[in-house]
Amino acid sequence: MTIAASAISLGAFAQSEAFSGYFRVINAGYLNNGGKGVVTVSSPSTAQPTATMEEAIFDPGTVMYINAEQVGNRAETSAPYINISPNDLEVTLLRSQAVDAAQAVYGEVVNDVKELFATAITKFGLDEATQAQVLEDMFVNMKMYLEPNEDGTWYLKSSTPDLTPLANAIGMDPKEYTPDLMVAFIINKLRAEGQEEAAAQFEYFTARIHMSHTYYLIGGEVKTPITDKNLTEQAHDAGTEPFIGFANNTNYGAGSGLYPEIQVAGDYAKWILVPVDAQNPFKVEASLEGFQDKHHYTTGYFDFPFTYSGQTKAYKIVEQPVLGEFKTADDGSNPVAYVTLEECGGTVAAHTPVIIETALPTTAVLTPEGEPADEGDATIMKGIFFPQDFNDTGDLDADEFEYFAMPLGDSEFIARKLIRVFNTGKQSVNPLGFFKFNGTTIKANKGFIVLSEELANANVAIVDAQTYADGISEIATETKSNVVYDIQGRIVANPTKGLYIVNGKKVIK
Repeated sequence: MTIAASAISLGAFAQSEAFSGYFRVINAGYLNNGGKGVVTVSSPSTAQPTATMEEAIFDPGTVMYINAEQVGNRAETSAPYINISPNDLEVTLLRSQAVDAAQAVYGEVVNDVKELFATAITKFGLDEATQAQVLEDMFVNMKMYLEPNEDGTWYLKSSTPDLTPLANAIGMDPKEYTPDLMVAFIINKLRAEGQEEAAAQFEYFTARIHMSHTYYLIGGEVKTPITDKNLTEQAHDAGTEPFIGFANNTNYGAGSGLYPEIQVAGDYAKWILVPVDAQNPFKVEASLEGFQDKHHYTTGYFDFPFTYSGQTKAYKIVEQPVLGEFKTADDGSNPVAYVTLEECGGTVAAHTPVIIETALPTTAVLTPEGEPADEGDATIMKGIFFPQDFNDTGDLDADEFEYFAMPLGDSEFIARKLIRVFNTGKQSVNPLGFFKFNGTTIKANKGFIVLSEELANANVAIVDAQTYADGISEIATETKSNVVYDIQGRIVANPTKGLYIVNGKKVIK
């Protein structure tokens, strides 16, 4: 499959002066060689092109919100020491799973680079706190740009680490400061300290990305320097699993015997932007079967607002669970608390944990629409973007996991005994509900309930007048004869006109 065919079949985004919306970012080289290549944000600091297009359909971490604006002649968009042209687009936001996806990419790519700089910085007599701050400041303002290609793909390029914070920290005269002088100064300092190997590594790296030029994000890595000899050999290494590396695009000039690394990277240096739309949708798998109606259900928690229609519905839970008088059917030891579902009306705000319903087939199509947000609608449910493990204390009731509010902020520890996850069980009010959790990991992009200490032994039943009323009859058969219950499962001493449950049957008064 050629890159041109890939771009057409995947609906590659038409290049323009500016755009924003939800996309999947795909490395053309991996896509053409094995089918992987879709970038997935799998943790707050990890983004790699490890998903196939088929996997990406069900992976929220592949849904990226991109805002990009053409550079033009606006001087304020220029980053230090990067080659950009007026036709390039500056990526002002690349977000997925409530994290800065660009920084997640950098976190993987520049880790070795940071180690090199960390070694160099120790030679300047700075205290540890200053060293740490300088290192952070050098990498925090790295910018990402899109450079259009004629075949509809993009080069994804980045500014290099900014050496200005280090120059300022060691008192270098701003009039004398240039990236090349700073690099030479660091190399000489390392050699003066007898750190010949560190100096050689630093010199090799800075020669590759040229601190006063651009480096390009690619799939895999290239073996450098690229010369006449290895230009015809396999100079690019795609690795056993897809990963993001970097390459330069430096024109060394005729007679140098050196070639731009990006030339060797080929399609691995090219990226396809595919809109998340009807042709390339986002879906969720609803595997839990409901009561009698045979619809299927799951929970979801996403960074993006979305719409739904047709056979798909979404529900949120606004009110706190209410403890009822009934027990679960299996051993009668656990009380049942009730919650009522509230239908979302076709639109769900970002950061809102919901229950998703769909008729057969068991996949629901959700359409990202609008901008990502850090807060959602009011609900008693909590949500999680990345898997979280419990701390194994040996006592199931004492187990806790660290819950992070996203974007990353303060965390709280939640005890296992208070967590209820969406599942099917033996409780009689409805096979669907929120049950005690005995696993080891809370799954990504799921919603769950955290009970109060007063309800620590309860399971949570779902009672919704329209969807689940039929399930009330089962629980009523276990109770005293002739007792009258309303559709919420509450005893009614003096029933008036309406629908009630008597001896396990619906009765209209």
